[in-house]
Amino acid sequence: MPLIVPPVFDKTAYYFNNSMRTQWRIAKTSLGQADRVFVVGYSLPPTDLSTDFMLRSAFQQNSAQVTVINRQSHESEHEKQRFLDTLEGEQDRLEFRPVDKSQSSVERLLEILQ
Repeated sequence: MPLIVPPVFDKTAYYFNNSMRTQWRIAKTSLGQADRVFVVGYSLPPTDLSTDFMLRSAFQQNSAQVTVINRQSHESEHEKQRFLDTLEGEQDRLEFRPVDKSQSSVERLLEILQ
């Protein structure tokens, strides 16, 4: 079942807001059951410990292929390493699909899915 979970800057609401907590719980469960995960326009910044923890926990439950769709930047190698760390070094599970300037991340995702 496809699921889109929008990013949330301040995760404090996660602890106090029941609907936000439910959404994150569903996201973690879905990620843990997924065969394939697409991460669109998100670079897993080192300061986002809540998301990193959730992804690590979910990806320990499966062997999902993770495809990251982002614009290339000077941070690309650091970003790849952060995702690789989250997958505990399993390089065969990680794929980066860069987006060029002529298309959006969503257009790139649709192109990949066709």
